[in-house]
Amino acid sequence: MGELFILGCVISWAIFSVLGKIIMKQLKPIIAITYACLAGTLILLVPVILEEELPHFLNYNLEVWPSVFALGFFGTALAFTWFYEGIDKIGPAQAGIFINFVPVFATALAVLILHEKLYLSLLIGAVFVVSGVFLNNYRPKQKNI
Repeated sequence: MGELFILGCVISWAIFSVLGKIIMKQLKPIIAITYACLAGTLILLVPVILEEELPHFLNYNLEVWPSVFALGFFGTALAFTWFYEGIDKIGPAQAGIFINFVPVFATALAVLILHEKLYLSLLIGAVFVVSGVFLNNYRPKQKNI
């Protein structure tokens, strides 16, 4: 079942990326992401209502709301806007490669903010990711003859 969820995630991301290129022929990235965020909010509101979780939002303390804002603003609005700007400039296939940085930044932030332990295997993985993204985007200079 987990593999099906991952497959659905990859397919959704591909659709999101390719549709982004099409949508941005008419809209700026910030507007496209605003519509995507609104659609996502409405879609996720359904299970929140069905699970009767909506009243719990009122009980969040002042320590939770800045985290919710940071996740919504930095992790969604800003990150996806920059991603769509990348799609607009270099195309969905090339921009899609940068999704590989998500676990690298998540690990770095976990170490910095949550004081998680950094293992050698994580550093080696990060080197592989950075190397892979670099090699994918590297274009040797053309020699003039």
